[in-house]
Amino acid sequence: MTVMITVPLFFSITKKGKTDIDFGYASYLPLHKEMVVFCEQQNWYDKKFAAEFNMVLAMRDPFTGYHISSKGFKTTHLPNLENIDIVILDSTGEWTKLPENLKDKFSLIKRFENKNDWGEIYIRK
Repeated sequence: MTVMITVPLFFSITKKGKTDIDFGYASYLPLHKEMVVFCEQQNWYDKKFAAEFNMVLAMRDPFTGYHISSKGFKTTHLPNLENIDIVILDSTGEWTKLPENLKDKFSLIKRFENKNDWGEIYIRK
């Protein structure tokens, strides 16, 4: 019984996580908060965002603890880019690079880094 509990717990704590089903996910939480606060400081509430699952949740709901205001952002899941103003990529998602066909349509505004985690915000040109 001890082995059955200890081995998964060890890997959950020591391996970099991408989802909230393991303890490794906690390392990117400060980065996501920093990215949400940056968007709030730019007053981009009227913009439409596309992001991966973790950032969609962080951006939409001000009650998650990421926001400094009580407003959320209009955010949809990648790869939906129809009528999108801003794309957010981060190390927890499947999209780790902006596709070549979008590089002429979006510009990198800011890159965030925290230990092994990173995030990038692109705005439509």
